[in-house]
Amino acid sequence: MHALNPSYEGFKRELANIRVPEKMDTKLSDWEKMNIESERGANILRNTKLASPITLLYNMFSKKVKNKALYYEMVQYEEEIDKLPDKYNREIVSKITGLSEEEVLDFMVFCRFSYYDLVRWSAYEIAKKIEAKYYDYEYFKALQEDY
Repeated sequence: MHALNPSYEGFKRELANIRVPEKMDTKLSDWEKMNIESERGANILRNTKLASPITLLYNMFSKKVKNKALYYEMVQYEEEIDKLPDKYNREIVSKITGLSEEEVLDFMVFCRFSYYDLVRWSAYEIAKKIEAKYYDYEYFKALQEDY
């Protein structure tokens, strides 16, 4: 969350320096153009992200908007979600690391890969991440044994 500047001058300065995304969806259909012109005259920014500065700020800093975008991204990865158990499971981790059944679960908890990352990564990327985390895990275990 982004805190607003408490002073009015600071708020104006921050508002003036906000970076607006370069790509803005301002393409309207012919029907939308006719509807807008019939209601108020031509205003191509109406019903876009630039129509209201408050709406733009809300879209930039709102957790709800970010979660909605994340949801739509995850919907695009729907096929990958179905394949996830084939890309990341105990057998695969055990084969890569050589850990026993009891240690594999501890190692997987140590890794703490996010579900979002696992869905996006390919099987090869997951294997490389497991190998990298395995060296950290061995180091961590060695430190615990010293104490």
